[in-house]
Amino acid sequence: MDDLLQRMLAIDQDAEKLVQAAELDAAKIIEEVRFQIAGEREEAQTALVAEADAMLRKQIEKCKQDAEAQLEQAEFELTSRQKAFAERIFLRQSEILRTLFLPS
Repeated sequence: MDDLLQRMLAIDQDAEKLVQAAELDAAKIIEEVRFQIAGEREEAQTALVAEADAMLRKQIEKCKQDAEAQLEQAEFELTSRQKAFAERIFLRQSEILRTLFLPS
């Protein structure tokens, strides 16, 4: 009986050692997983920042192109209006000069 109790105690101690070893292994695995997750999170954040930066640069470039196109259109319209104004002045030049230089 004493021998049986000794074996049961030894089994219980071995089981306790196994549990402690398993808990240590689990703690190590948890720490490794946390480290891996932190690394993956950092990589994902870096990729996200890079993607957002690329999208922002693309949008800025599009806005610049739109602004340039609007400026070109405005210049074209202004040139057209300037030519039309110059033509109207030229057509009325003689009338304007007569009005300015001939007494009424």
